Amino acid sequence: MRQVDLTEYQTSGLLGAGADYEVRLANDRRTSQSVVLKRPLPQTISRRMHLSAENRSDQTISFYKHIGNSIPQLSPMIGYSEKTDHSSYYDDTLEEEYTVLVFQRAKGIPLVGDARSRILKVPIGIGQNLFALYPLPYLDEREAFYIQQQLMEMQSICHSNGYLLLDLNPQNVFFDPLDKTVTVIDTGDLIVLDQPQSTRQPRDIRFFYLEMLKYYSSSIHPPNEISEYREPHGMRPILSIEDELYAISQYTSASSSVAAQKYSQIIERIRTIEYLNVDDFRVDLTAFFDKVRIQNREDIGLADKLTIWHEAALLLSDPHWAKYDFAPEEAIATIPKIET
Repeated sequence: MRQVDLTEYQTSGLLGAGADYEVRLANDRRTSQSVVLKRPLPQTISRRMHLSAENRSDQTISFYKHIGNSIPQLSPMIGYSEKTDHSSYYDDTLEEEYTVLVFQRAKGIPLVGDARSRILKVPIGIGQNLFALYPLPYLDEREAFYIQQQLMEMQSICHSNGYLLLDLNPQNVFFDPLDKTVTVIDTGDLIVLDQPQSTRQPRDIRFFYLEMLKYYSSSIHPPNEISEYREPHGMRPILSIEDELYAISQYTSASSSVAAQKYSQIIERIRTIEYLNVDDFRVDLTAFFDKVRIQNREDIGLADKLTIWHEAALLLSDPHWAKYDFAPEEAIATIPKIET
């Protein structure tokens, strides 16, 4: 990781924009490696309102220098530019100083696509539903819920080193079905645990537990229709711990299975602040997912639900996903076949 000269990279297109940053795809002129360039949103730069994004960039650089590039689940940072006017590089007339962050391009697709693509009927929730919530073809594998396990491993490393990384919503998490790896592409909502928080409601590790349940757990029963795989799940913002715990509890409220009982226990332990660290939470959540795995594997209707799952997986061939480092035909071909 180093300070870079942006002329080392040839931009090749706009990937998207989030709350704070514009993201462009580029290639290293020397190695042809694909990278992404992140800068504050041009509209905030033009109004000189990009200070908060700059502060986040500074914190991100500090975090990556300390530990970020050693965490496998985080998108590796290659470097960062000098804080200067980049108008000539971006061919615009902003004429303001800011920092550009350079990251290795993530493999796979975001678990949830850009919400604006809904207008074009893009199945933006397909990754989240297929691979995070209902990984049916992987039920014979003990760790069928790969995504949740990798996110908990990532947070365990962060937390033990004095950080809490939040906003792990599925738009910020890429998954590559070929090697079953997760890449978190946004570390902007980073809390340094030994520093005071500027937010009105200080956040602690319970907010990570909420995110894991909100975005990465659901009704225990897989969808009966392809259309149910299209839409994202749990994407409302977290307003309060109590309200969120109640909403999450409704996921399994209609079930009395052992998996649902375990889920209720987890919610109660979050409410009563019993989990002292990520690893304690991880033990219980892993046990819950194992019960879900067994319950779905033993479901007499699994064959029909698998058929629906595989038909839904064909939505990965939608042209929307072509802009990512992702080969849908190859990914679909490597999905395991299980006997029913």
